[in-house]
Amino acid sequence: MTTPLEGPFVWQDVLGRAVREGGWHEQSEATYHLMQRAVDAEDRPGLTALTEYFLVEAKVCYDLYRQWSGDLRTLLVDWGMSTEALADLDRRLTDLLVHPDGRTWDHATQWARVRTHADRVIEDPSAATVDELVEQWRQCHDRDVDHIGGLMNEVVVRHGESAIGDMYDVILRPWFDARYSVFDVDQHDWADAMKLNLTVAFEAMRGHLCGPGRRGDIEWTETDDRVVLRFDPCGSGGRQVRGDDIEGTPPRDQAPYEWPLTQEPAPWNHFEPGVCNYCAHCIVLTEIMPMRAFGYPVRAVDPPRPVPDGEAPQKCSWTVFKDPAAVPDSYYERVGLQRPAAIGSRACGGNPSPPAPETENS
Repeated sequence: MTTPLEGPFVWQDVLGRAVREGGWHEQSEATYHLMQRAVDAEDRPGLTALTEYFLVEAKVCYDLYRQWSGDLRTLLVDWGMSTEALADLDRRLTDLLVHPDGRTWDHATQWARVRTHADRVIEDPSAATVDELVEQWRQCHDRDVDHIGGLMNEVVVRHGESAIGDMYDVILRPWFDARYSVFDVDQHDWADAMKLNLTVAFEAMRGHLCGPGRRGDIEWTETDDRVVLRFDPCGSGGRQVRGDDIEGTPPRDQAPYEWPLTQEPAPWNHFEPGVCNYCAHCIVLTEIMPMRAFGYPVRAVDPPRPVPDGEAPQKCSWTVFKDPAAVPDSYYERVGLQRPAAIGSRACGGNPSPPAPETENS
């Protein structure tokens, strides 16, 4: 991606690339909508920059799933699964992931289609070409999520839910070690870390195509002590729990998938069964791992859970506290940990008071 200098972008030194500028209200809006406005305004340079950035948002997710898929497959073999059984599992999962038009799923082929449709947006700007780009990314993304969900389920089938912690240590530790030191208040001022934390949170969830119609829209609320992001649905785990309204497929704990939600109380489901194996990774990555490494959660996660028929689906939410030293004890207790005696020397407790809330959007 060339650095987009036209349009709503600002350079981010820590990430080494441009990100969308603006406050949380601007960050909560799907890049899709900005692209459509650029089409309406006949702003081809702006549309080109936004399309390239849409690919950045998507590729962060795509690359993550390449790592997870490879690590899970290696883990299954290292833990005793034969290569023949793994190949059979891949065939069974691929059969479940057929595209709406009947095409067989292949992640590399579908990603190439996404890039081709991005070129079409730039060459032939229209509302229709933007819509088709987002649709091709949705199909690519959602099948990767389901493939990961199927591999995770196989780990649980073979080794029980007690293996979930070890599984996540294998697939999440490289990500945490490489990326999360920027949220350590002993190395970085929390005011800067919190801004980066929220910026990448909004960006990631736009890439996962959260929100109604799966465009990438995010609800958010800001109060004196926290910012809360809500996803209706989250485009990854939330879709697995609810089912896929666009393609008309059921929740993934139902046939033909039959990947059960967690049944046993554990830290990665807040000791309350009913969280999908995929959703549990957010609790491990943004609560448990940083609590153990830094003394506080980077984001506190309230994952989606099934609701009785007729009730509104539950939204997933992420909470970022403005002072990591003021996270309520309950957030530690629900993952089986205790608040440390002291939080890092550069925590917000020694900084000026947090800024007043910006606005709300819910």
